[in-house]
Order: sequence, then structure tokens, then C-alpha cells
Amino acid sequence: NGTEIENFAEKKHIMFEDTAHLCMQNNLFASFRLLKFCLYAMQIALLQSDEVLAKTPENVIYALCDGARYCGLMLPKQHLLITQVGTDVLFCFLVRLAFNPNLVSNIYNRAVLVRVLYGFIPTKKIQVGLQTIVSPLDGVTKGRDQLIPLLMRHFVDLEALGTDDIHSNRKFGYRTHVLVLVDYLWENEGRFHQDKFAAHVEEHPMEFLRFFNLLLNDMTMSFDLALEGIESINEIETRVPDPNEQPIEAFLRRTEEFSRREYWQARCSALLVYASDMLMITKRFIDRKSDAFLSEHLVARIASFCTRMIDRLVGQSCSKLKVKDPKSFSFQPRHILTLTLRSLLAMSVHEEFLTVFVRDPQLLSEKLFVKTCDLLAKKSVLTEEERKRFQQLWGKMARLSEEQIDEDALIEGADEEFLDPLMQTLMVDPVCLPSSGIIADRVVITRHLLTDPHDPFNRAPLTEEQLVPQDDLRQRIKEYRSRRIAEWRKSQMNLSTQTAGTAAMAAHPKEVKNDKTSATDELNATGANTESDFELMTEVSEEQKKPDLLNGQRFVDAMDMDGVDRADVVDEMEEDEDVEDEDEDEDDDYDESGGASPDPRNVTFTVREAGSPMLNLSDFSMV
Repeated sequence: NGTEIENFAEKKHIMFEDTAHLCMQNNLFASFRLLKFCLYAMQIALLQSDEVLAKTPENVIYALCDGARYCGLMLPKQHLLITQVGTDVLFCFLVRLAFNPNLVSNIYNRAVLVRVLYGFIPTKKIQVGLQTIVSPLDGVTKGRDQLIPLLMRHFVDLEALGTDDIHSNRKFGYRTHVLVLVDYLWENEGRFHQDKFAAHVEEHPMEFLRFFNLLLNDMTMSFDLALEGIESINEIETRVPDPNEQPIEAFLRRTEEFSRREYWQARCSALLVYASDMLMITKRFIDRKSDAFLSEHLVARIASFCTRMIDRLVGQSCSKLKVKDPKSFSFQPRHILTLTLRSLLAMSVHEEFLTVFVRDPQLLSEKLFVKTCDLLAKKSVLTEEERKRFQQLWGKMARLSEEQIDEDALIEGADEEFLDPLMQTLMVDPVCLPSSGIIADRVVITRHLLTDPHDPFNRAPLTEEQLVPQDDLRQRIKEYRSRRIAEWRKSQMNLSTQTAGTAAMAAHPKEVKNDKTSATDELNATGANTESDFELMTEVSEEQKKPDLLNGQRFVDAMDMDGVDRADVVDEMEEDEDVEDEDEDEDDDYDESGGASPDPRNVTFTVREAGSPMLNLSDFSMV
């Protein structure tokens, strides 16, 4: 019962502390004793029900796992003591406790359980006699079929540690254990864990969505902070010393620069190792199950991340990342660029991924694409086949851009019930929020629930399982979308026909000049209003370019004089005109058709009729 378990655990815990103290003194017999005790205690724990096991003090579980981890890290030869039965016990114990918040509520203790697995990753092969020591992670053991899905779930649970600097560093350390474990299992266990991963993603797409969303957040932040540190080091190394600098000032400057370099060297090394592990995991996942990343939540973020990294490593600011000793910062730009480009190529087999670049042309500029192609031609970053595939991407995106319909054209004329209330976009899969009763697009609400599990309209708790599909509204939106797409394609065909006609007119300019009237009638008949047609018609005749002379007067009501007092300017112009035209009668040039007296601030021009042979300054009078 629970009381006996507690009494047993209390007595054994005292013995464990004494044994652990001897282990720290490198006592071989104590190490044997400690490992046997850990396996024995785990066997007892596995015989209990969840209700009884939940009553076990968590500090005892922490001590058990720490002891097993110590044996795995400090004394690799002790792996010989872990027989097949011991390996099964260890894995069953970890799987049962490390990933069950009901049994171990403290996230730190669950992280310690995962750290035990991390401690059993072999750093090198150990040969004892004729027998090679095998890690508990290798071979057929109980509980390993769900190890990668459980590690992904644990990665998400670690988000509860917080986002401040201290907790973020601790969180990144625990998540590094998860990533290294996943990478080791993926690399050394063949297709077993890969198939389990693919099956888990298909059965639980939302869990994978949460996992990769957090992984992408950490990867983006880690790369941004690390590259910021590399740029800071580049600024220190390229700074030109001041010849007039005093010795004490130079000493203080060098001291400050040395401190900054030491700080960024340690920080960038940790961040780049963590970010590179995540980038490697991302590439492995994309190679195995690329269609899992086609969700509306992920495909745009992956495209943005890839182009952002390419721009940082290849674009105009890449010179700021040049440092004297990149290895001391764990900075491997060629490796990072290779993984990024290969991830982009693996995703480019799906049109949904390329459509992201078509919808946002500024995401991947033509200048950056050409510069990247030039770099690939000079440097052996990718293989020849991969380089050709990358060069063909621009043509694929150009073809898709011709078929892509403008989203504004779909929204124009749509009913209000067809639009998402948050993003004002045409919904694809409308769902009803049970607490507020508002209908929104599933894509938008799911993206919101990734960071905030509450209804955005009334802050009530909300999960994706509670969303109610609206099948009737979805069918009506689908019909409306199909109708608008058909209309858009018809208009594009008409525009193509008009463009072809314009090209034919441009090919025979002499015929156009000789038959202006027929060309104008044809233009009015077809209703063409494109800029190219307009330029073509205005260049038909030189006579049409001559402006017709205007009859009567034109008034400039609000003439901008760049801050000069317009009354003074009018007075000066009147005085000059009096000198030049003192013999003329100004009353003859004044037009009285206006009735009321004109505003003295307005400038009035009197223009002769079209029959006049020429115009000069005397033809204008100032009122």
C-alpha cells in the first residue's frame, strides 16, 4: 500500500544518499551498488498502480534518475550491469513517469527523467574483451515505439518554464536533450522511429503543429540572437583605431571589447549549436514527411524562415558576418546555408509552398535569387542536381503567378458572412466558437489557439476539439469561390486577347498611322483601356499632340507661390505692365462676364482667339 511504499522509499533514500557520496569519491563498489539499487527501485515502482505511484515523493524519483544518469555518464563500463531485463525496466520506468504529468507534476523532475535517456547516448564505442557495450537506446526494448512522439510532447510541455532570460536558458538546455535524443534515434535506429513519427503525425496533426510551431520560434530567435552577436564581433574587429586616442582610453576600450567578445563567444556558441540542431531536425522531418508542413499555419512561416536565412547569409548584409575565427563561435555558415537550401528544395515539390512566394513577391526578390544562383555556381554548397533544381524554381513560380487569382478579387463583392471577422479574408473552413457563437475560419482560430487557448472574443477557454463545423456555409463559400474564379479567368482571357491585338498593331505602325479613324473606332468598340493601348493611340498622329488654343479666360484660384505674399507679387506685376503697356486701354481686355468683382488674389489670363498669329507678353493682363 501507499504507506509501505513511503516508508520503504524513506529508508532507501537515506541509503541512496550515503551510496551516492561514495560514488562521488570514485568508489567502484558503491557505483555497482547504486546502479543495482536504482534498477531494483524502478522494478518496485512499475508494479504499483498510478494512484499509488502518484503518492511517491518526487524527490525520491529525482534521486533515482540522477543516480542512473551518473552511472551512465561517469562510468560507461557499468553498462555491462544493465542486462536486457534492466534495459526494459529502465525504459518502462521513464516512459511511464517522464511523460505523465499526473504522476510527476513538476516539470523539472520530468526533465530530469528525460536527461537520464540523454545520459545514455554513447559518445564512443566501448570494447570490453570481445564484447561491445551497447547503449540502452539501441536494440529492441519495451516502450521505445512511442519514444519520439513522447519526446515531442515533452518538448511542448517545457514551454511552461517561462520566457525570461534565466528560465529560457534552462528551457533551451532541457530542449537540447530532447533534440539530441531525437536525432540519435532517427540516425541510428533506421526506419523504425521514422515510420513511427510519420504515423503519429497523421494521427495527431495538432500535436505536431504545436511542437513544430514552438521549435520554429526557438530556431528563429536563436539564429537572430546569434547572428546579432556575430555582427557585434565583426564591428569590434573592423573598427579603425583613433590615432589621437589617449593610452588610458585605449586600455579601457580594449578591456571593454575583450569582455564583449568573451560574452558573445560563449552565448553565440550555445545558441548556434542549439539552432543548428533544430535546423537539422527540421530537414530530417521535411525529408520524411514534407506534406505534414503544408498546413496554413506552417507553410508560410517555413518559407519566410528559409528566405530570411538566405538573405542573412547571401544578401547585402552578409559581409557583417565575417569574423576572424568562426569556429570559436561554432559558426558554420556553409553548413547552415546547405541545410536551409535543401529544406527549401524538399518543400518546393509542393505547389502550396511555391504559392506563398507568388502571393508575396517581396519574400524572395529576383536580385537575391540571382545572387544565390551565382553563389551556388561558384561554391560547392549543393550538388549539381540540387543546383539545377534550385535554378528552376523561378520559372515554376512565374508559371504559378499567371494562374494565381488575386485575393482582393475574391473578397470584392462577397457577403459579410463569408469573411473571417478577425482577418477579413474569405473563409475556407468556417467553424462556430461555442462560447461566443461567432463564426470564424478554422485556420485563423487554430493559429490563435497555438499561443492562447481562449476564445478571442470573450476570453473563455477554448480547444480545437470544441469548434463546430459549418457545412452549409462552407458549401456556399465554395460555390462563390468557384464562380469568382471562373469570372476572373474569363477576364484574363479577354485581357490576353486585347494584349495580342495590341502587339499586332505595334507590329504594323505604318498601317496604324494611315488609318487613324478606323483604329480609334476599333479601340472604342473593344473598350480597351490599358496603358499600352493608350500610349499606342496617342502616338498615332503628331497633330493630335498639338494643344488646341483656348478661348476666353482661365482663373487660377489657389496659385502656390511657395510662401511668398501673393498680393505683393500681383502689385509688382501690375507696375511692370503699366510701364510696358501704358498706351493700351486695360478696360478693353477686362472680361466683365463674371458679374461680381474678382478676388484680387486670383491671377487672370486673357488669351487671344485661335486666329491670332502669335502670342506675346502684352496679350496677358493682370487683374
